[in-house]
Amino acid sequence: FSCARYESLERALKKSSSGAEETLLAHEKEKGALHLKIAEARDRCEVLERKLGKSSSEAKDLLTSHEEEKRALEVKIAEATKRCESLEEARRKSESEAAEKLSSSDEEREALEGEIAAAKAQCESL
Repeated sequence: FSCARYESLERALKKSSSGAEETLLAHEKEKGALHLKIAEARDRCEVLERKLGKSSSEAKDLLTSHEEEKRALEVKIAEATKRCESLEEARRKSESEAAEKLSSSDEEREALEGEIAAAKAQCESL
């Protein structure tokens, strides 16, 4: 081995070593930046998970509230339906009674007209 060759190899080694150190430093910086980005992403994820949990809870509360309102409205509809049926039955009964009274009045009127006619005939015969 010659000295020149040795010095040339030593320079190449220093240069290579210096390049490797620069590359290592660049990689370390990049690694640090990536770790920072990962931490930021985790933070955003946690915030979104909390928001999702809150939204989910609010949605469940709203759904429960709507279901309660629906049940209350169904009860009111059932009550109103019963009331309508009751009123309809009362109307039919009232119409039936009115028809009976009208029929009875017609019969009474005819009987009275008959009596009046008989009385007139009797009066005329006198």
